Amino acid sequence: MALGHRPYTEKRAYVRMQMDCPMDYAPPGASPRKARCLNLSVGGVLFETDESLELGQRVDIQVQPSIPISPPLAAVVEVVRVEEAPQPGAFRIAGMITQVA
Repeated sequence: MALGHRPYTEKRAYVRMQMDCPMDYAPPGASPRKARCLNLSVGGVLFETDESLELGQRVDIQVQPSIPISPPLAAVVEVVRVEEAPQPGAFRIAGMITQVA
């Protein structure tokens, strides 16, 4: 679908795929931590975890798709948004993909 034909609320450069799959993330030099990938696009990722991250922080991610025919995604992302999730003690982290491993 061309960008001009999308509803006004969704005029992003890249379409987001809704996900619900496990992933790991780790700041450089740190041990991997568990998270849940909520959506993914060519340019970024949204995941939920029990740890707040700093804006601008870079983290390595490894997304494990639920469909076995899709390979895992390994990338480096820069944190661009952090917000509290609906569940107490959880955070939603939006990251811009800066490098695909």
